[in-house]
Amino acid sequence: MRKLVVVLCCCLASAAFGQKDSINMAWDRSISMENRQIQKDFQILDSLFGLWKNVHIRFVDFSTDKATKSFDISNANWSELKTYIKSLNYSGTALYSQINDVFGKQPVYIFSGLTNRYKKNKIRISPKSVIVNSNLFSDQRALQRTALISRARLIDYSANKTSENSLVNGAVFIDNIPTPDVQFLINGLDSIFNSNSQGVFAIPARIGDSVLVTSRAYLTSKWLVVGQDFTDQLFLKSGIFQLDEVILTEEKAFGFLKGQADFEFTNKIGVATQKISGDDFGPINTDVGAAVQGRFSGVQINNASGMPDLSKINMRTNNSILLNNYGLVVIDGVPQQQSSSVGGSPDAKFDFIDPNQIAEIEVLKGLSATNRYGSLGSNGVILITTKSAKAGLGVSKESNLNKNTFEQTAQEWSTENLMYYSLLSAQGDLQSAINEYFKLRQTNAFDANLYLQAAQFFVNHQQDELAINCLTSIFEKFGDPITLKSALLQVISLNSSSQYYKNLLLLSEAVLTSINPSIDRDYLMYQLNEKKENFKDAYSLLQSAETKIEGSIRNTDLKKIITRDKKDLVSKSENLKNDSQIPAFLKSSTSLKMRVLFQWNNPLAAFDISIVNPSKQLFTFKHSTDQGINEFSDEVRVGGSLKEFEFYDDSIKGDWQFLTEFKGNLDPNSSTPLLLLCTFISNFGSSNQTKEQYAITLNELNKVVKITSVEL
Repeated sequence: MRKLVVVLCCCLASAAFGQKDSINMAWDRSISMENRQIQKDFQILDSLFGLWKNVHIRFVDFSTDKATKSFDISNANWSELKTYIKSLNYSGTALYSQINDVFGKQPVYIFSGLTNRYKKNKIRISPKSVIVNSNLFSDQRALQRTALISRARLIDYSANKTSENSLVNGAVFIDNIPTPDVQFLINGLDSIFNSNSQGVFAIPARIGDSVLVTSRAYLTSKWLVVGQDFTDQLFLKSGIFQLDEVILTEEKAFGFLKGQADFEFTNKIGVATQKISGDDFGPINTDVGAAVQGRFSGVQINNASGMPDLSKINMRTNNSILLNNYGLVVIDGVPQQQSSSVGGSPDAKFDFIDPNQIAEIEVLKGLSATNRYGSLGSNGVILITTKSAKAGLGVSKESNLNKNTFEQTAQEWSTENLMYYSLLSAQGDLQSAINEYFKLRQTNAFDANLYLQAAQFFVNHQQDELAINCLTSIFEKFGDPITLKSALLQVISLNSSSQYYKNLLLLSEAVLTSINPSIDRDYLMYQLNEKKENFKDAYSLLQSAETKIEGSIRNTDLKKIITRDKKDLVSKSENLKNDSQIPAFLKSSTSLKMRVLFQWNNPLAAFDISIVNPSKQLFTFKHSTDQGINEFSDEVRVGGSLKEFEFYDDSIKGDWQFLTEFKGNLDPNSSTPLLLLCTFISNFGSSNQTKEQYAITLNELNKVVKITSVEL
């Protein structure tokens, strides 16, 4: 191989010159190249500078952004260049047009796997250029095709992986979820290799090996060829559920859960529940644990202290050595503190409950528990309804959003409640936070929350370039629509005039073209074009969204949003004002004291948005199956994850509060938090219209937080 490299460099060194005694060089530092075999790249450079001992290097390292440098090589000493390359951090998506921006049509040495998931991210390479790829997981066919079309030379180390003991590493996702215990069977070997608890695998395979990837639990299997189909992320689909089936299951589960306090259990399917009445308790029972003991099948209560302890209840086998195995207790709809089976926190106490005041106790297991309470319910749930709640008298601990008035003070939403954000904030200075981010990536590379929260952190610290690279890393590493939409909503929340942000908008448009057509896709594309002030294209995208709205049962609400946005665009553009094809009513202004719009990332997220007026009266929009299964499934089917509130006049002056409460994901396997894009437009339709826009992430269940307050 080394002889081949020397021969190639001899043939190609003069070809890749931009001008006399100067070489153009582009180095890809996108996140797709973080596992490059850098010693192979250095081998090429050693050979090159062995031939051209004194030469000037015009160097650009690029991702979503770019940096240009110059290096003078003397007597084949390129240590300064090597040190600089070693110092580079890998993040973001490669925007290949930047190579042409720097070098024009001149030949270039390009050290890249030319990974390109999005069609609009064009790869244009000048003839006589040299492509060097040391990334084992690159698309060989795409590299060869690009080299052929561009009349460039290709040195591809991914096609020369011959070590018998080499490992192919990565992570496997089924239905976009990192999946444990997926089996890998290499053709010709008897051994079976499994993915770990985070879906990560390492198998001793070589280029050309056929590998059977299979999971009995998800009824899926697929043959893949190393070097052709294998990447560092494998995405498979299960053979169990279709979308309609998932919705139907949710409908059955929530059909009886939403009224558990006044609803007797009958023959339902798809869920596992048991219920007893308070009348079944004997007068001798003075402790709720003793009252429950032995009354439910498959439920065990720890009595190591001499009395049954309701906080230490098991409804499943101890399926985790490191995590909590105790069930969740919910009293009158309010989840209580949990004891921990692994220690580290004080035990919960339930001695305040009088068994004589209990109306009924219900046990939820499996989907019926996780559908309602998310990951908190993964070990089962004990639902306790008191007689006062059953009679409609209410209890002191119930959620504040269940009342018609709101007298409490909601805690302000804060980024410090986000795990990765708080870890970055804990660092002493910005450089330490940057180092911590890259350190966290080593062990949390497949957790989208890391990139989302790091982006928020860097935005709040005026580091747009770093924030943009975090968001485009999501574009590169993740393919599921909910994660991509989370990143896109954050993109729209940013406000920057930098070239980095313009690059981000270009990549965001490319990402959106990869998502299935829907109202949401058109609406997000409209927002991106509005930010670029491409008002004509933005208007056309609203037209496209409107055609999809025609088939929605939420036609009226969504059409109102689109009409408001069209009027806003027309008011900003003289070309649209003078366009005879645009109806006259869209050219007339509509004045609002304030327009508020919420967008969210996940149609299967359950949450409330509440508005408290100056008189403390409460209006709540509930996004759950409670709003009607047809309306809910309509959003899943055609999109339209939007809700608008309008304020017309000054009839109620004072402080208006906007609150939210995250209830969980209706998909129990989803770990993606709720992300809300909040848009507040004051004096809508007037010459002094102003807009405030920001994204908030919600991951704490059943906690009422204040988004903001507005003085009208």
